[in-house]
Parts: sequence; structure tokens; C-alpha cells
Amino acid sequence: MDTINTFIGELARALAAYRVRILCSTLGKILYKRGMVPAQDGMAIARVMEAAYHAWKQRDPETTKAIAYAFIRAHAEEGCPAAKASGASEHAPRGCLVLVPPSAVL
Repeated sequence: MDTINTFIGELARALAAYRVRILCSTLGKILYKRGMVPAQDGMAIARVMEAAYHAWKQRDPETTKAIAYAFIRAHAEEGCPAAKASGASEHAPRGCLVLVPPSAVL
């Protein structure tokens, strides 16, 4: 597994353990500042998150749940694909990626 997928998975598990959620755009800023993505492009972050979600899905389903739980999108923000990848409804409440109870995450 490459470094960026590992980082996203470990960050998601840490955030979910404390029931903390961050915007996908915030994750993009973190990745950009760490030099892991070349720009703060929403679509680039979407592709990175989708790749991380699928990489962890094959390796550790609990981390996949953490990714879906920890990274949310604001109603106007585009490009967080974990909800679609996990089969969550497009009609989830505003600001939610996936409706996963914290007890199901870890």
C-alpha cells in the first residue's frame, strides 16, 4: 500500500476513535501541506480518497468504515467519494458522508 493510502487510513482511524470528523477539503489541505498531492484540487482529493477507500477495503474493512466516517463533505463541497463507494445514499443528511454509528467504526 502506498504512503498516501496508509496516511489517510491511519488518520481516519485516529479521528474516528475520538469521534472527530473533518471536511474532505481539510484533508486536501493536510495532504497538500505534507506534499502528498500537487494542488488543493477537489477532484484530485476525490480520486485520492477513492483510491484509499478501495485499498483499505481489500486490506481492513474497519479502516474503510473509519474513512467513510471521518471525512465529510459540506453541502456545497464536491468530491468526497467514500459515500458512493460504500453504497451510501446520495440523500444522506447535509454534511454527512455516510451514516455510520461510531460504535460500528472501531
